Amino acid sequence: MEIRFRGSLAKAEYLDAVRLASHPVQRRQSITFQLWVLFLSFATVFALLGAWQLANSQTVSAIFFVLALTFAVLGFKLRSVPSQTWESSEDIRAIQEGVATADALELTTSRSQARNLWSSFGGYGLYKDVLILGAQSGIFVPITKRMFTTDHDWAQFLQLVSDKLPQKFRMSASIAPRPTSRALLVLGVLLLTVMILIFRGGK
Repeated sequence: MEIRFRGSLAKAEYLDAVRLASHPVQRRQSITFQLWVLFLSFATVFALLGAWQLANSQTVSAIFFVLALTFAVLGFKLRSVPSQTWESSEDIRAIQEGVATADALELTTSRSQARNLWSSFGGYGLYKDVLILGAQSGIFVPITKRMFTTDHDWAQFLQLVSDKLPQKFRMSASIAPRPTSRALLVLGVLLLTVMILIFRGGK
């Protein structure tokens, strides 16, 4: 049996693949956390502390504002890394052709050709119409439904992958809250904590 596919990734599909790769399956459910959210949270806290110290010490206040600006810049840069990677990498956007058999997955682009035994992959993940194959080296291979000629070919491919590999990545609306919602939740908790500390310190 041979299952053939051909196509390239759209930006939205690549971003879905990156998000999926950051959600490994765990025995115990835990809240996944993106680093940019943490940095923006620190930026908010330092900005509030800077405003609090403005009347007492302009030097201390300036230090807090510098820290806030630093963490804010780092946070926004981290958030944009996947988009910048997709835009700057021709390999990611290149058209790839694949042939999946019971033994291996062959991938060909204009720059490379490789035959990967299924044992070289550590697992797979599926989100919407995007599937990723996680290599032992930590690199993941994204493959989408659009690359297949028919729904039957896509279904056969999914069945082959699930027969050969364990599911190592999983993301759904119920267990993976949107980054924006998660960021608002974290910022809200930190803001409340800082405001309580300021209120108590002012007494």
